[in-house]
Amino acid sequence: MPLKCVSPALLEHSYSGAVTNWGSWRDCYEAAPRDLPAVHDLARFRKFAHEYGLLRGLTTNRRLELREWLLKEKRMERLVADPCGNGVDGACVALQADGFRNERSLLSKLATFADPVNFIPYDRFAVAGLATLTGQPKSAVARSYRNYLGMVHSLRDGDLGEVFDKFIATAQVPTKNVAGFKLRMIDDYLMQVGQRWSATAPSIAHQAPNSAKGSLSL
Repeated sequence: MPLKCVSPALLEHSYSGAVTNWGSWRDCYEAAPRDLPAVHDLARFRKFAHEYGLLRGLTTNRRLELREWLLKEKRMERLVADPCGNGVDGACVALQADGFRNERSLLSKLATFADPVNFIPYDRFAVAGLATLTGQPKSAVARSYRNYLGMVHSLRDGDLGEVFDKFIATAQVPTKNVAGFKLRMIDDYLMQVGQRWSATAPSIAHQAPNSAKGSLSL
């Protein structure tokens, strides 16, 4: 589905969400993968799991066992070694082979901290938004993390990315990592399109040029 305009309200929401997220997790976004605070610092790991709504249904001991698994064998470095997302898919398989459940969402979020320029969280609302924008069924989008990430990269490098580039050019970005911040905005945008905040966010994700007064056009 070609994208011509994005409403200012959605761009502002994406910008605000990205600023808040980057401020809350700056230490993770700016750390080397091997030193990621969301894994190495127990308090940050607990905060990460709580704020992102992860690890529900796991006992405290099981959560700690999962953290120990993440700390072994340079797993964070291997998670982001391939910018196409194969490391996340591989880690999902390895995690399940070691008796844990599929934690694609958690692993993708850690990968996003470790390499914010190339990775984006896997989230059901973002999947729904990506399906809407690409015209693909959700099942196709969610087939693998690699597939999901590839679709996101295509949007980032195409018309949608140009819209966000224009917005960022005149905005105050809270980091020198502009490319990473841009992907945080796109993540927020995808969740808006996927109705993450359907009770409060604008209901129209993208509009025709003649109906989007004041929208940023390509």
